[in-house]
Amino acid sequence: MSMVENTELRECLWSSVSEAFDTMISLPLERVEEQDTIQYNGLLLAATITFTGHIKGSLILLCSAGCAKKIARAMLMLEEDQPIEENEMNDALGEVVNLAIGGFKSRLLTIGDEIKISIPTVTKGRDMRPILGTGAESFSLFSETQGHTFEFLFTYK
Repeated sequence: MSMVENTELRECLWSSVSEAFDTMISLPLERVEEQDTIQYNGLLLAATITFTGHIKGSLILLCSAGCAKKIARAMLMLEEDQPIEENEMNDALGEVVNLAIGGFKSRLLTIGDEIKISIPTVTKGRDMRPILGTGAESFSLFSETQGHTFEFLFTYK
């Protein structure tokens, strides 16, 4: 894909992420200037969804456990001091990546492209970045909400 198409994909995804946070998550969202990566202390959570069609690839939300708790509490309308279970965090992160790719898919439909999406999966560990295969491209969107920085990693070919 050309640089113009990469930029269009990036902006399409940013619009989808912004819309998800505005409508479903009720947390303020700021776009963070490009950086190479985010340094996480401790475990990293990765919510992943894959897609196929004219373009195929994956969208991965990478964040710390603290960020995942913040997002999950907002989605579930819980207070900061209310406990949250690991499965609730995983469900919330899966829903965020699902909302983001769903908005992206809707925007692609307006230009005649269609993709099919998988169900999201959430894993945790260290160094959760995928190794790209031949011909694959990627970009990251870094975002911040209430002191937590996180990343949407989009890979495609």
